[in-house]
Amino acid sequence: MLATVGRHTHQRRTTPLVCLRDGTNIVVVASNGGSDRAPEWWLNLQHHPFAEVELEGRSRPVIAEEAVADTYLRLSRRFAEAFPCFDVYRSRTRRVLPVIVLRPAPPGRGLGTV
Repeated sequence: MLATVGRHTHQRRTTPLVCLRDGTNIVVVASNGGSDRAPEWWLNLQHHPFAEVELEGRSRPVIAEEAVADTYLRLSRRFAEAFPCFDVYRSRTRRVLPVIVLRPAPPGRGLGTV
Protein backbone atom coordinates (compact mmCIF):
# COMPACT_ATOMS: atom_id res chain seq x y z
CA MET A 1 0.00 0.00 0.00
CA LEU A 2 1.25 3.47 -0.89
CA ALA A 3 -0.02 6.47 1.07
CA THR A 4 0.42 9.91 -0.44
CA VAL A 5 -0.78 13.42 0.35
CA GLY A 6 -3.47 14.65 -2.05
CA ARG A 7 -2.10 17.60 -4.00
CA HIS A 8 -5.43 19.47 -3.83
CA THR A 9 -7.06 18.10 -0.67
CA HIS A 10 -3.88 17.65 1.42
CA GLN A 11 -5.54 14.49 2.76
CA ARG A 12 -4.01 11.05 3.03
CA ARG A 13 -4.67 8.90 -0.06
CA THR A 14 -3.88 5.17 -0.02
CA THR A 15 -3.45 3.03 -3.13
CA PRO A 16 -2.66 -0.68 -3.51
CA LEU A 17 0.22 -1.25 -5.96
CA VAL A 18 2.44 -4.08 -7.13
CA CYS A 19 6.09 -3.48 -6.38
CA LEU A 20 9.62 -4.82 -6.55
CA ARG A 21 12.43 -4.52 -4.06
CA ASP A 22 15.69 -3.05 -5.24
CA GLY A 23 18.05 -3.22 -2.29
CA THR A 24 16.53 -1.00 0.41
CA ASN A 25 14.31 0.70 -2.18
CA ILE A 26 10.84 -0.20 -3.38
CA VAL A 27 10.00 0.21 -7.06
CA VAL A 28 6.55 0.90 -8.52
CA VAL A 29 5.35 1.90 -11.99
CA ALA A 30 2.86 4.68 -12.73
CA SER A 31 1.06 2.63 -15.40
CA ASN A 32 -2.59 3.35 -14.54
CA GLY A 33 -3.47 0.20 -16.48
CA GLY A 34 -1.99 1.65 -19.66
CA SER A 35 -4.17 4.75 -19.61
CA ASP A 36 -2.94 7.89 -21.35
CA ARG A 37 -3.58 9.64 -18.03
CA ALA A 38 -1.07 9.38 -15.18
CA PRO A 39 -2.40 7.85 -11.95
CA GLU A 40 -3.43 10.27 -9.20
CA TRP A 41 -0.90 8.84 -6.74
CA TRP A 42 1.94 9.74 -9.14
CA LEU A 43 0.60 13.26 -9.62
CA ASN A 44 0.44 13.55 -5.82
CA LEU A 45 4.05 12.36 -5.45
CA GLN A 46 5.24 14.87 -8.03
CA HIS A 47 3.74 17.60 -5.87
CA HIS A 48 4.85 16.13 -2.50
CA PRO A 49 7.41 13.29 -2.84
CA PHE A 50 7.26 12.15 0.78
CA ALA A 51 5.00 9.15 1.28
CA GLU A 52 4.50 6.03 3.33
CA VAL A 53 4.65 2.41 2.20
CA GLU A 54 3.06 -0.48 4.02
CA LEU A 55 4.72 -3.73 3.01
CA GLU A 56 4.59 -7.07 4.79
CA GLY A 57 2.70 -5.51 7.70
CA ARG A 58 5.29 -2.80 8.30
CA SER A 59 4.95 0.90 7.49
CA ARG A 60 7.93 2.98 6.48
CA PRO A 61 8.40 6.58 5.33
CA VAL A 62 9.80 6.98 1.82
CA ILE A 63 10.70 9.66 -0.68
CA ALA A 64 9.80 9.16 -4.34
CA GLU A 65 12.14 9.72 -7.24
CA GLU A 66 11.52 8.98 -10.91
CA ALA A 67 14.07 6.58 -12.38
CA VAL A 68 16.00 7.88 -15.39
CA ALA A 69 18.48 6.59 -17.97
CA ASP A 70 20.18 3.28 -17.10
CA THR A 71 18.25 2.93 -13.85
CA TYR A 72 14.96 3.27 -15.76
CA LEU A 73 16.03 0.61 -18.29
CA ARG A 74 17.22 -1.82 -15.63
CA LEU A 75 14.15 -1.46 -13.42
CA SER A 76 11.60 -1.44 -16.25
CA ARG A 77 13.11 -4.71 -17.53
CA ARG A 78 12.87 -6.25 -14.07
CA PHE A 79 9.29 -5.03 -13.74
CA ALA A 80 8.32 -6.52 -17.13
CA GLU A 81 9.86 -9.87 -16.15
CA ALA A 82 8.05 -9.95 -12.82
CA PHE A 83 4.74 -8.57 -14.12
CA PRO A 84 4.06 -9.49 -17.79
CA CYS A 85 1.03 -7.17 -17.84
CA PHE A 86 3.50 -4.25 -17.74
CA ASP A 87 4.29 -4.73 -21.45
CA VAL A 88 0.55 -4.85 -22.21
CA TYR A 89 0.09 -1.57 -20.35
CA ARG A 90 2.97 0.00 -22.29
CA SER A 91 1.35 -1.02 -25.58
CA ARG A 92 -1.92 0.72 -24.64
CA THR A 93 -0.52 4.22 -24.24
CA ARG A 94 1.70 6.73 -25.99
CA ARG A 95 3.15 8.04 -22.74
CA VAL A 96 6.29 6.64 -21.17
CA LEU A 97 5.27 4.76 -18.02
CA PRO A 98 7.32 6.26 -15.20
CA VAL A 99 9.29 3.93 -12.96
CA ILE A 100 9.26 5.30 -9.43
CA VAL A 101 11.92 4.48 -6.85
CA LEU A 102 10.71 4.81 -3.26
CA ARG A 103 13.80 5.35 -1.11
CA PRO A 104 13.87 5.30 2.68
CA ALA A 105 13.09 8.85 3.85
CA PRO A 106 15.64 10.75 5.94
CA PRO A 107 14.95 10.75 9.69
CA GLY A 108 12.17 13.14 10.63
CA ARG A 109 10.71 13.23 7.11
CA GLY A 110 7.60 11.41 6.09
CA LEU A 111 4.10 11.59 4.76
CA GLY A 112 2.94 14.55 6.84
CA THR A 113 6.03 16.70 6.48
CA VAL A 114 6.99 19.12 3.73
